[in-house]
Amino acid sequence: MTAISLDVRASRIARGRRLRSAGAAAFIVMAIVLAVFGGGISTPASAAPTPSPSPTLAEPELSVSPAAGGILRPGQPLRVTADVANPGDEPLPAGTVSLSLSREPLADRAAVLGWMSGARTADAVPVSSTPVPAVNGGAVESAIITTAVTDPIVLALIPGVYAAQVHYSAGTQSLTQRTVITVVAADAAPITTTTVLPITAPAAGGGLLSLDRLAELTSPTGALTAALEAADEPSVVLAIDPAIPAAIRALGSTAPPSAVTWLAELLSLKNERFLLPFADADPQVQAAAGLTELLAPLSLEAYLSPDNFRESAVGLPGAEPLPSESPSPTPSESVTPTAADAPTPTPTTPAPSGAPALPSLEKLVEVGDALGTLVWPAAGTVTDAVLPLAAGNPVLVSSDQLATMAARQVVGDSSLIGYDAALADVLRAAAEEPSATARGTLLATATALLRLDAQQAGGSVVAVIGRGTGTHPEALRATLDAVSSGSLITGQPMSQLLAAQPVAAALTSATPTDASADHAEALRGLLADEEKVTAFSSVLAEPAVLIGRERARILQLLSVAEISRDDWDSLVAAQRTRTRDEIIGAVSIVRPETVTLVSSGSNIPMKIRNDLDLPVTVVVTATPHDLRLGVRKTTVVEAAAHSNTSFSVPVTAGISNGDVTLELSAASPTGVAIGSVQYAEIRVRADWETIGLVVLGTIVVVLFSLGTWRTIRRRRADAASGVAPEPGRREARAAYRAGSAAPDDAASAAEKEPRG
Repeated sequence: MTAISLDVRASRIARGRRLRSAGAAAFIVMAIVLAVFGGGISTPASAAPTPSPSPTLAEPELSVSPAAGGILRPGQPLRVTADVANPGDEPLPAGTVSLSLSREPLADRAAVLGWMSGARTADAVPVSSTPVPAVNGGAVESAIITTAVTDPIVLALIPGVYAAQVHYSAGTQSLTQRTVITVVAADAAPITTTTVLPITAPAAGGGLLSLDRLAELTSPTGALTAALEAADEPSVVLAIDPAIPAAIRALGSTAPPSAVTWLAELLSLKNERFLLPFADADPQVQAAAGLTELLAPLSLEAYLSPDNFRESAVGLPGAEPLPSESPSPTPSESVTPTAADAPTPTPTTPAPSGAPALPSLEKLVEVGDALGTLVWPAAGTVTDAVLPLAAGNPVLVSSDQLATMAARQVVGDSSLIGYDAALADVLRAAAEEPSATARGTLLATATALLRLDAQQAGGSVVAVIGRGTGTHPEALRATLDAVSSGSLITGQPMSQLLAAQPVAAALTSATPTDASADHAEALRGLLADEEKVTAFSSVLAEPAVLIGRERARILQLLSVAEISRDDWDSLVAAQRTRTRDEIIGAVSIVRPETVTLVSSGSNIPMKIRNDLDLPVTVVVTATPHDLRLGVRKTTVVEAAAHSNTSFSVPVTAGISNGDVTLELSAASPTGVAIGSVQYAEIRVRADWETIGLVVLGTIVVVLFSLGTWRTIRRRRADAASGVAPEPGRREARAAYRAGSAAPDDAASAAEKEPRG
């Protein structure tokens, strides 16, 4: 076997050598041909080399960041970091960055905001510069501009906020970026700030956040995770939308593990916290719609499934543990937040033995030891009608509606907390900026505004982070640190602020706009639909399930984040269509087919359509439009969820033929009309067989009566003439039985007697 294998291998090697020799010879021949006839042979176009893309020269980007958050103290050098980013492919040549500084401080907040927006100019003079090396394509180069402490311009600075700008030049490129420097005295007192961080997340298109949405928000890169990781400073006050913990708890054992962990961490934080109105519903729209109390959730039973609570609490704070199988669970009081239309708390129906007890509304929205409710309208929207809706709870009001920047103010019986709206916008932008250098300019601006606000307010300032902060935990943490801690900042709890003596406020009421009027009209339409749903829900054994879901969806639509969207009108239209088609129009009588009635009595088949996910009870009323048809007036139908339930209407026909229209209407057990009226065409064909039997029976009775009458008359005639009546058949039979011979003659005579 080995010898054979070696021989085969040797032959293959020899054959391979011959092929390579032949290939080499062919290559030599081809080369000679190309050398001789190369001028007459053209290379295919596809063989031409593809030119490489030409390098692109893109506009560079310049971002700057003053050191120490833009704060300059006596004896410290002035340092500003400049980053030059080259988004193009072609390198940028080496250049220079230079720093200029205004000689005089900016006068006030308006001047600072005008300088940063480019609306104002300042008399800035160059103070220092530094070279920047060449920047390769797609790269970033940094340079630190340093101004010595002994620089005459720096020495001449007095406490205040100064306009600063960095200019970059390299070849034909030239860029300028503005910032501010806050100069403080050596003995400057720290700014006392109360920082408010919103914990919100609107549930677009639903009453509560969905499982997938919760998993996204509480993932390592989710917005809720970022907010929780950044809120490690105890002085930061959390303003929590109670719909978020409610959504997590409502899922029970099916809640995403990341959401369960997030909720546990939220409850473990030491930060002071407030409850926002459910879903962070905008109070201004509710006031404009004429409401006298804030809307609140009515019930969240629609979002609870007993199957999700068959295990014990599964780490969900507020979830009820599984009760023992022997005793029934003790009823617990279901308490709802204060609201004009909220029902009086009633005991929860005891669960059957062995069934899980569902968490009450109060436990669903629990966020720990909250200070109360904080009413937070959108900036610049507070009207005189909004304050009464707060019902004594503090109201956050932006600075553009207040005559003073005092943090603690009061108007009548209403407690106000004033905050700088421009500062809130700057802080929101900083919390969403992933670049540390670009964020530096925003934080320097925030520091300047805080300093000026404190001077105007007398020391205490409220800083709020705008809603809708992005998913950059590092940026959010740096932003919170800049306004809640540091050498120039001292954090102050909200409870301490509320205990301070308030300042009498002069509130400038917001001017109603066309948009606010449209929003109010839309809310009135939504509430009108809710009234229809409330009436319709009487078809359910537990109407609160349907009513609570409708209210939750309305509240989510009213969230401050949602109502500011450009497509909010479309969201409202979609909600109203869903209410009309998927709830109010979900139950109706199926249009019946034409029926031919050929007997005196029958059952007319009908169907009830129920597209709800809950069983319903419907009372069907049948009314004939003609006396030819008799109908049972009402029929109670138990219709299963997501099905067409069959039932029948008993009818009886008259004695005449014809077409009869049967009107069918549905109502709830309480008499609320459900669906549209339907009409069934009944073709009545009278039962002539029954009529014939009646006539035949009548004839038989008449003939029998006539025969009886003739017999009686004949016998009376015989008795009157003295002739003994001949024995009849019965007498003859009786005589025969007695053994007499007479019965034979009597029977014969009886046979001859005429009948009838």
